[in-house]
Amino acid sequence: MGEQIKIDLFCGGRTNEQWRDYIKESEREGINNILEWCKRIYEAKQAYGKSFAKWAKEWYQEYSISTLKKLSLIGEQNKRLVIIDNQKQISNDWNTLYEITTLDDNDIKCLSNHIDRKIIKEYKKDKKKDLKINKYNEASKEFKSDDILSYYGDFYEFSDSLENNSIDAIITDPPYPEEFLPLWEQMFEVANRILKPSKYLVCYANHQNLDKIFRLKNDLIYYWIFKLDFTSKPIAKGRNLIATWKPVLVYQKPPFKKIKETLEDTVKEYTKFVYDDRILHDKNWGQSLGKYEYLVDKFSEPGDLIFEPFAGTGTTLVAAQRMKRKCMGCEIDEKKYKDIIEGRLVKNE
Repeated sequence: MGEQIKIDLFCGGRTNEQWRDYIKESEREGINNILEWCKRIYEAKQAYGKSFAKWAKEWYQEYSISTLKKLSLIGEQNKRLVIIDNQKQISNDWNTLYEITTLDDNDIKCLSNHIDRKIIKEYKKDKKKDLKINKYNEASKEFKSDDILSYYGDFYEFSDSLENNSIDAIITDPPYPEEFLPLWEQMFEVANRILKPSKYLVCYANHQNLDKIFRLKNDLIYYWIFKLDFTSKPIAKGRNLIATWKPVLVYQKPPFKKIKETLEDTVKEYTKFVYDDRILHDKNWGQSLGKYEYLVDKFSEPGDLIFEPFAGTGTTLVAAQRMKRKCMGCEIDEKKYKDIIEGRLVKNE
């Protein structure tokens, strides 16, 4: 039996061209197909030896950059594997799949097992997210509150309906990327108008843009930076540093007045943080409910009215409800987050 016939049998009777089309189609399915490739490669290598590698190199040249980047996770398990994780390397290195076919059996088994664990982890995470979203979607049908209100649309436009000096605190987590800095400037402008005198704007921030944030037009008084310790310590993007804390900026509307009690400048936590709660946000931007409870407690009083211009999955609103405050929240994406916000408020979690 010739090499081509052997390969066609292994591929379920597909011709080379049909196999290439199948791979292109399966590429869109995400990480799961990587495991399938590894298993097929291993079986083919067992059956056909090094002759399979030559054919694999030819069709693999049609794979996309995104697929090569997905395959870069291989390096986490075994540093001897050749990884291609950016576009510059692709023209200079062998194709990743071809390189895999030349590995010894132990390396390929190791690779397959590692990706198998990755898939299971991703599957469990997605399953948890779906269960949570379904729970809140169902609970949202029962939502009714006079003290916690959510509005859907642009916060800057909505703020026109708010009276001057009417809000007791603004506690929020604005988007961090640089392209969103104009929203920060709008937030400062709105806060200076709607906050009551000597009341606070408390906002999460990232280290990378602090210099730019401090240069934005802002008539509020800078009060302090609080430190919010990370549960998981990420590598700071573009800095080659391991970040151990997040800045929480505190501003005050004039006139200046000392905070009501002496505090450490570290954000404490009331309800224990569950990291999986972050998955509710499609960009994994969710924050700890317990830390919001702490900030609501320290920068407002029971019965106060809090404004949240970037509501997201509704963490500030839930914290306000649990701490016996009133709250108005704005969220731009009604379709994604309305039911989650209202369901969380019904469940009070």
